[in-house]
Order: sequence, then structure tokens, then C-alpha cells
Amino acid sequence: MPFDPDKPVEGTLCDAVEMRAQLTALYDLIPKAATLNGVATLPPGSSAGATVSLDSDGTLHFSFDIPQRIPGEVTTLQLNDTVTSATAAAMSTALAASSNKSNAVAGLGISPDDSDLSMVAAKLNELTQALRR
Repeated sequence: MPFDPDKPVEGTLCDAVEMRAQLTALYDLIPKAATLNGVATLPPGSSAGATVSLDSDGTLHFSFDIPQRIPGEVTTLQLNDTVTSATAAAMSTALAASSNKSNAVAGLGISPDDSDLSMVAAKLNELTQALRR
């Protein structure tokens, strides 16, 4: 069952089967794996780069472009800085794209008296907000 942002309808009792189907549909929207497609070595002076894409199976694909140094060795710190900044840029792109999937998800908007159910509702609302970051 695909995710339906109109369920559950406001004012209805919770149905475990319906909620399970909704949560399963949301889970199916989350990327399942990540893979490194490759690392390209660019000529000296080129800008480092990173790309990320999400395929229909929910797999994130990362590719990195790293420029060669002008003669001399690359220090571990320089390599770590380059990889860290490229990874951060790729993750930022991936998160921006994945956030769009959750924008249609509304909070539960319920305030039940049962404290356990209230805790579940709060966590679902927290998850929805986290997916939008």
C-alpha cells in the first residue's frame, strides 16, 4: 500500500493495520543502502566535487572527484579535509532531496489521554520533523 498522507482521518480511532501500513509505506521511502560508484582523479587546480543520486531501489550512489596535488605529497589532514567536505556536500544534497519526500506528511495532530499513545504520537511527529531537515 503506498503512503496516503490523508490517513488516519482526523477524529477516527486508531487502527493498527492502517497505521502499520502507513509506517511501512514511510519506511519504504527511506534510502536502504549506499554505494560508492567511484573516485575520479582530476588535474591539478581543479575543484573537488561530489555527487549523490537515489535510484528507484532506494540506494544512494556516491561519486567523488578529487584533484591531484601540484607535485608533492598530500598530507593526511588535507586528504581528510577534502573527503570530509565532499562527503558533507554529498550528504547535504541527498538530505535535501530526501526531505522532499516527507513534506506531504502531516503531523498526527492528536492529543490522546493515554500516555503511551501520546508518546508514540510525539515520536512520530518528531520523526516527521527530522525527515524534513
